[in-house]
Amino acid sequence: MTPMIRFDDARDLADLATFLGRAARVEEGAVRLQAAGEALAVWVPVLRPQTILDDSPVVIGLRVMRASVDGAPDTDAPDGQIDVTVPVRAVLDRLARVGDEARTILVPPDRVREAWAAVSPPRGGWRRIAEVDSTELARVAETGIDDVAKAVPSELGTALVERVRTETWTRPLPGTGLDDDDAPVAGVAFAAHALGFLVEPEPVALSASAGWLRLSLRRGHVLSRARRVERLAHPSHG
Repeated sequence: MTPMIRFDDARDLADLATFLGRAARVEEGAVRLQAAGEALAVWVPVLRPQTILDDSPVVIGLRVMRASVDGAPDTDAPDGQIDVTVPVRAVLDRLARVGDEARTILVPPDRVREAWAAVSPPRGGWRRIAEVDSTELARVAETGIDDVAKAVPSELGTALVERVRTETWTRPLPGTGLDDDDAPVAGVAFAAHALGFLVEPEPVALSASAGWLRLSLRRGHVLSRARRVERLAHPSHG
């Protein structure tokens, strides 16, 4: 049986299509769909290491929507709730074919393995450690995008492009009042910008739990591995 996602409101399908469309422009890869009761967590990668020697941070976007999943086989729901990683383009294709009043969508049949989806951020134990203004996130994102564009001419090789991006987005995020080692990477600002979370000025809570950091905005969350944890996972190669 093919699992079916059932939304409370037809507008949520259009909202999901917009969110995944933004995610696909950044990372044409996969999306993780994780259900818990009447909530559906939609996880997308924004930044991640491309190779073993890549020091890029792990930065993930999250939207939580009101929806339930019917008909999930045991292989897709080992704990009784569906948890699958599927090609993002396959979900977008299905969303493009549903009508304006549709409230359901079938989960694509293909399953993919992604390193970023293999380790889940904790569901609990989050403690608020700082607050940053969304206007500061927008400024950091726009400055970083400009810096990358200026430093990366069109003829530059892929490896050098990735190095410039990594150097830009691994800088500590300013405006948190935290030490550089405790602050998230600037890439979280890029993620919030790219995924459309920075719609209006708002205070943004920064929380920590079990080696992860989380920015919580009205339109979604951005999660990243803590810088201290990242250095243990990717020690300097110099």
